[in-house]
Amino acid sequence: MTNRATTTGTAALLHQRLRQDIKEIVSKPYPGIDLRIQDSNALTTACLILTPEGEDALHLTIEFGPDYPLKPPNVTIQSRTFHPNVFQDYICINILKTDVDGLYTPAYTLKGICIQLLSFFASDTIEQIDYGGIQDLVVDRRQWQDEEAKYRSPKACAFHCMECGFGTERAMLAGKIDATNDAPARWREGLRAHAERISHHSATSSGALPIQPTNNQTQWRKLEDLPNDLLLDICDFLGEEDLFIAARAWNGFSNLIRDYDTIRNRELHCFTLRGGLHHLDLGVGVHVKYKAIQSEFDLLSRQAFDECHSFMNEVVVRLSGEAQKYDGEEESDRLYGIVRPKSSLKHASEKAMESYFHLFHLLLCVSIERPNVARDAQSMVENFIAYRRTKVDCPNLGYLLIAILISDIEVTEDFSKAIIREAVTRNVVWMLDGRGSNLPDLSFMETSNISEYRLQKTFEAGLTSYRLLMFLNLMRKVVRSVRTKKDPNTGESKTMSLVELRDHLFASRGAPPYGTATKLAAEVRKIQQVSSFPQFLANMGLASPPASVFTQFLRDTVHDSMKHGYSRWAISQEVALWARLQQEPNVERPERMAPQFMGGRMPTFFPNQPGGRRGRGR
Repeated sequence: MTNRATTTGTAALLHQRLRQDIKEIVSKPYPGIDLRIQDSNALTTACLILTPEGEDALHLTIEFGPDYPLKPPNVTIQSRTFHPNVFQDYICINILKTDVDGLYTPAYTLKGICIQLLSFFASDTIEQIDYGGIQDLVVDRRQWQDEEAKYRSPKACAFHCMECGFGTERAMLAGKIDATNDAPARWREGLRAHAERISHHSATSSGALPIQPTNNQTQWRKLEDLPNDLLLDICDFLGEEDLFIAARAWNGFSNLIRDYDTIRNRELHCFTLRGGLHHLDLGVGVHVKYKAIQSEFDLLSRQAFDECHSFMNEVVVRLSGEAQKYDGEEESDRLYGIVRPKSSLKHASEKAMESYFHLFHLLLCVSIERPNVARDAQSMVENFIAYRRTKVDCPNLGYLLIAILISDIEVTEDFSKAIIREAVTRNVVWMLDGRGSNLPDLSFMETSNISEYRLQKTFEAGLTSYRLLMFLNLMRKVVRSVRTKKDPNTGESKTMSLVELRDHLFASRGAPPYGTATKLAAEVRKIQQVSSFPQFLANMGLASPPASVFTQFLRDTVHDSMKHGYSRWAISQEVALWARLQQEPNVERPERMAPQFMGGRMPTFFPNQPGGRRGRGR
């Protein structure tokens, strides 16, 4: 059970995060958004005025619970409006949900939530879930509003807020109340007190020095004469926009930002509490469930980790999923004419690569502190090379590609071919069985030298596995490249020891090489476009063999799958031939072999389950 001291300390940190969020939206306002605090002391409720461009202002109420931002704020709308996803005062938006369909995460700031809400009410196209169909619907908001307006009038019940003055004074413009307005004095005093509190908090917590009056005897010094430590303090005081302006104004700031990785260090903060590395112990948040260790893209502080439990996805699988989602959105956007930011895939790639490097850095630290970890990794790779490659010897091929990062063994062409063969073999049962791609006809061994049908269908059946393999291999190459450095004396390439590599990543705070995210995004797009085995092999750095050789290779993997016990011969060759003829009428077969119809339910190809016919392939 969490003790009272921890709970009190966490509550203080959460409250500080709320104050930071309010400070951000007040000090750097966003067009169309006006936040009005009702109680400057407790900070439990606020009025939010949203003004979509060219439309009437809307009044919403935000309630902050004691566990914000671990849980989303409660947002209701009081203004009368026509919107497909607004039901009385309830707003149906995923960013405020934490259930299966919810998208809320503590990484969202209050300003980010408000911007999403503004976009929600300003967007012309609205996505809605079609519970009776198989896909979501896209509704034209203005057309929907025109239809609703025929039966209801939004002006029938104008809303007046006695807390913030909304709707009580026509002179209010752009969210600012005129001094002569009749808004409640309590609101005006509360806003003034809150602004003063924020100003005082900013002055005492930002590290700014009080400004001293100048006189004629002041000794002015040039910026270039100041030590880096003092210049870094100046950088810490500047906001991000001001920092970029300073960098453009003087190369000294630009060089300082680059050499000390200032922007990167600012991004090293807890995504829940927003505290930086100098104030919180940061690490990579992980969640263990159903024998799987999953990792989140964002950094989590120890304090936040003690209080919240997040469901997190494994890095490479997440990146693969984001890439597929990106492709799907592009297709949908072209269909419906929707315009989205083009940096989403690059952003996902950047977060995935950073997360991968953080995890790799942790793996290095553990391997050095516990030498048996590195020895086990070395042994795993050596065993695989020595033909101990079954699921018993190597349960997870992804672990193998990670183990090689801390081993002394270089990836050779033969090693890559062996991984691909084992991956294809392990995928056979999912290719044949109804629980997978349901292609039992591929258990028939055709007699032709080349089978275009087998070449294409086998690839399509294992596309997800092959994409993950390409993603893992891509990550491996990037991380492995960091381990190689040039000797300044001889100019020769040298592989760093694990200790050298660990210290190198400590110096860069675990950051991947500059420009990696952009390059990774380009490679991710290439991976998504791979649609055949020759393209897959090329992506893995291998030459494609003749089609006849690869056809026989695929037939051999089916036999290997049966031999290793990954799958079984569920139907005879005659039954498999019948199934194959339904898809490929001209398939070549052994002489005198006649197809045999099999009615009823297809038996499973998974081993150790009843119902198989034990047909043997040739």
